[in-house]
Amino acid sequence: QQTGGETARLVREALDAGQRATDVRAKYSPVQWDTVRLAPVAAAHMVITADKSGPVGAIKEISAATGAITDAAKAASPASLVSLAFDHDFTVEELTKFTKARTPDDALATVRDAIASVERNSPADAPTYRQLVADVATKVATASKEGGILGFGGVAVSPAEQAALDQLRSVIGER
Repeated sequence: QQTGGETARLVREALDAGQRATDVRAKYSPVQWDTVRLAPVAAAHMVITADKSGPVGAIKEISAATGAITDAAKAASPASLVSLAFDHDFTVEELTKFTKARTPDDALATVRDAIASVERNSPADAPTYRQLVADVATKVATASKEGGILGFGGVAVSPAEQAALDQLRSVIGER
């Protein structure tokens, strides 16, 4: 580091990014962190269960949710909340914790609590986080047609899914 140069600069940048990441993570309690990680899953769960899509549709919807989360994490800066929260796959324990006997109200509460935590602890990341949750819900809703027979007919977003999206948007507070 004393001689400077490109290598020293890269080392300093890596150390700084690591410290920023540590600082972001330290702002959240373990419960808040779990909630932040699970809010996109809650949004997806709410839309998926609003109108059953059958096995093929469910696979498409789950794939849309995981794709939206993965894409957002890849696009985010390395020390951002979105990158840190979604830098690894969900564990079975995390997903099981959420999906057992969850109602739409539980899902909305998870999203509401996560957004409140992000607003309070990482306000600069709040718009990106809100957009992630909204994108997950929207991509799930449009991933599979509803109401058709063997892939024919149906609508891109059913009335029940639209109602779930509207509820989520009111909680997300899309701006």
